[in-house]
Amino acid sequence: MFRILRLLVVFFMLNACYGEPEQKISTDTTAAKEMLIESNKKKLKSELELIAKYVNDNKLDMQKTESGLWYKISKTTNDALISLGDKVSYTFKLSLLNGTVLYASNAAPKTIIAGKGGVESGLEEGLLMLNKGSKAMFILPPHLAHGIAGDNNKIPQRAIILYELEIIDVQ
Repeated sequence: MFRILRLLVVFFMLNACYGEPEQKISTDTTAAKEMLIESNKKKLKSELELIAKYVNDNKLDMQKTESGLWYKISKTTNDALISLGDKVSYTFKLSLLNGTVLYASNAAPKTIIAGKGGVESGLEEGLLMLNKGSKAMFILPPHLAHGIAGDNNKIPQRAIILYELEIIDVQ
């Protein structure tokens, strides 16, 4: 009897190993990528509409670049435009469209090398439109600012940010 029981246990164990074959997991991510791209297009359209509404509601005379950067240059000088590699010092106020100030230079200029990174790509693009003494306002959609993640400090996820700045020096 014990022998038969042992044979049945072995029989059932072997049968359990030969169950239905595993289903192959698809590695085709095309559909998922398309859904993500479509979702991002809708979000970008919504963000750009929000910026346009802000500009219209506040009666701002702004222009837009192909990348999506909105800008208004309120003061220019006869100096040469900023070029890649120039050392640029500027004062700034960075805020959300609702007016919440996130960062400000508080009269102590920030200095960067144009084109070397370290600042938002939208700000890099905008700086190249300015010269020493210029004053400008830039509205950066998330893809030109801090993207989906924000800055893990004061700038929230997918934030549209507004820069008000003055170029103090260019070398």
